[in-house]
Formats: sequence, C-alpha cells, structure tokens
Amino acid sequence: MKKIVSTAVLFVICICCNAQITRTFWNFTLGESTRQQVVQEMSDKGYKGATGADGTYNIQFAEPVAYGGFKWTHVSFDFADGVLSYVSFQNKFIYSRMNIGEIYESLKTSLGNKYAKYYVNASDGGTKRYVEYSDDMTLIDLDYYPNDKFVTLNFYDVRLNSEVVEF
Repeated sequence: MKKIVSTAVLFVICICCNAQITRTFWNFTLGESTRQQVVQEMSDKGYKGATGADGTYNIQFAEPVAYGGFKWTHVSFDFADGVLSYVSFQNKFIYSRMNIGEIYESLKTSLGNKYAKYYVNASDGGTKRYVEYSDDMTLIDLDYYPNDKFVTLNFYDVRLNSEVVEF
C-alpha cells in the first residue's frame, strides 16, 4: 500500500513539474475559442468591447477586473485563422496599494517561480522592461513601461503568431 501511495505522489509531482504554460483565460482557450464565443461570453458578463482598426477585440473595464492576482483595466483579444491567438491584460492606472513598478516586479517573480524552465529572454533597462517564457505552444510576455506607467501581461499562441514570436 505504501508503495502505491508513494508512486501516486511521485506521479502527481512529476505532472506538476512538467506543467505547461496556461492557455485558458476566463473559459477561452488559445488556438480554440472563436471570436464569436469571446464576444458573446464577454457580452453575457456585461462587458462591452469594440473592434480595433487592427482587428483586435478590446474591452476597457469600468471597474478593474482581477486576473492572476492583480487588477486590470483593459483586455484585448486577437484572432488568427478564426480562433483566439493572443490575449493581453493591461493596467494603465493604479488600482491597488502597489505602484505599477511593484506590480511588474511581483508578476515577474511569480512567473519566474512558476515557469523558470521556460525562460526565454528579459530586459531590465530602458523605456520597456520585459520577461518572456515559452513552452513552444504558448509565449508569455510581461512588459513594463516605466515612463508611461503601465504593465501588460500577454499570452500568445506560438503557432498562430509565428511572425510576432521570435526566439
């Protein structure tokens, strides 16, 4: 019996250690969810969006919404080949006790702890600071613009964004 329990625990640990980067956001999945599904579900939740000149579906929230433990003022969804290819959470105003730089550092630490083995690239200087992680299916790009005082947390489907995603 101890052997079975030990084997089960080891199996769960192995699965957790090999966890891939998340591809699902609010019931939407990169590479699967359609524009119609995203627009309808966000509308059902009471959020009104608009399609940008570049084809993205953008929502500016009247009250910031939580994702990943932080408040976000905007979200953008982009589509390729009829399915969700990109999700971007943006915080352009301060809606917490932390300033934007502290939010960036906290998110950077959390992503580093969770996805260290998927680390791709980073820059901590200039007008844009960023860190990237990829499991070859999904790319996470956390950006901080200190001069403009905002943070973005972006998720790309690598296959559908090959022109944007470079390693």
